[in-house]
Amino acid sequence: MEDTVKPTADAWAVLRDLGSILVILAVVMVGTLPVALHYGELTPTYMWAFLYPAGLLSAAGVSLQLVLRRAPDTELRHALVVAALAYLLLPIFSALPLYLYGVLGPLDSLFETMSGWTTTGLTLIPDPRAIPHVLVFWRSLIQWVGGVGVVILTMIILGGRPGTSTYALYKSEGREEKIQPTVVSTVRTTSWIYVLFTLLAVLLLAVVGMDLWDSVNHAMTTLSTAGFSTQPQSIATYNSLRIEAALVPFMLLGALPFLVLYRALRGRFRALLQDVQFQALVLLVTLGALALTLENYLYYGSFLTSLRHSAFQFVSALSTTGHQTVDILAWPTTSKIILSFAMIVGGAAGSTAGGIKLVRAVAAYRGTRWWFRKASLPPSAIATFKLGDRNIPEEDANRLVAEANLITILWLVFLLAGVITLLHLVDTTRFGLAEAIFEVASAQGNAGLTIGITSPDLHPLAKLTLMMNMWVGRLEIIPALLLFRGFVKGLRPF
Repeated sequence: MEDTVKPTADAWAVLRDLGSILVILAVVMVGTLPVALHYGELTPTYMWAFLYPAGLLSAAGVSLQLVLRRAPDTELRHALVVAALAYLLLPIFSALPLYLYGVLGPLDSLFETMSGWTTTGLTLIPDPRAIPHVLVFWRSLIQWVGGVGVVILTMIILGGRPGTSTYALYKSEGREEKIQPTVVSTVRTTSWIYVLFTLLAVLLLAVVGMDLWDSVNHAMTTLSTAGFSTQPQSIATYNSLRIEAALVPFMLLGALPFLVLYRALRGRFRALLQDVQFQALVLLVTLGALALTLENYLYYGSFLTSLRHSAFQFVSALSTTGHQTVDILAWPTTSKIILSFAMIVGGAAGSTAGGIKLVRAVAAYRGTRWWFRKASLPPSAIATFKLGDRNIPEEDANRLVAEANLITILWLVFLLAGVITLLHLVDTTRFGLAEAIFEVASAQGNAGLTIGITSPDLHPLAKLTLMMNMWVGRLEIIPALLLFRGFVKGLRPF
């Protein structure tokens, strides 16, 4: 009897929490109202696309919460499934405005909003200037909310489950404490940091020459490391070194952990400098930008021009922001591979960035060295494992390195599946293996840079494949696998 009741109770807990997600989406939809009023776009179409769905979603969400209020408390397995389902339901409901306005068809609308909520930034809209302002803002808004939502979800899980290996990974870097004593206060503080940096980005972009509308939208999609633009050619439209220079620090801020940023804002700059992910980010940006500059030197014929575009694109790729200043398809093949590597690695854990995450890359690299060192030492010798300035006990080190390697392997398996599928569906006279790897790495790394493969005339199956890569990449594999398992065996522990 217990075996049949438990799966039902698990489902009730998941549905109750999904009710909260629906209410949040309703609030986000209503958040477009000031833009509709300001630009005179409060039309019947707007009502059908935003306000009526917001009312229905709010009613459905509140009903689920009330009816299922006695469902069991949320456990880690519930939270992971809720996350996986949320990143499916949010794009589906959010696609309604794009479809009702007649901007995109059903599949393309879903592609656009999946790209938005996962903070990827690949787009099927040729010219955002040709669509209503409220839809441009809608794209930016879902990326902005989607960016901070991942961080908040991570903090909730870490705050509630100190026994997980992910928590051990954070603890090994001195992150066992939350920003504030409770998860609620942590979420509140994180949100204020996010808003503060967004406002600073708006101000700086306006100062260097963007109009206010573009500044607001680009600030939202930059700090969320998301990449949607108000312009058809992204940042290349402006051809402004000042604008590019203003965007770079905010792309990097979006790729750093909020906990470390909070400490820096409190005057503890040493914590930032000693953070292993910050160190890895600085090292990779320096080496990657230099390597890309040298690789592109012959293409541009000028070191400074090569440095300008190469450094910007490498930061955009590593932070998984996706702002673009050049036609990357015209770059040498080696340059595309370097950028693909950056998008696969991604930014820091605890940030808005995508990719495998810097902390996993560092753990996998140092763990491999540690295992080789142990194998070469006498059995009685002790090989210490260090991450940051901390010595990690052998049992914890084995666990966190194994987790980092597992996620990396699974990540690459999904990447390979996407590449193989894409190669069967694109024009291979224009796009080869390097281009397919680039586009799939961009989708799964939630970066949004494009080689030109993503377009309205892309094969429907290819669009679905890239959407799957976006979803899996945003969830960091495990929640997606747990959801698949849940459909087959329920949410019972393994």
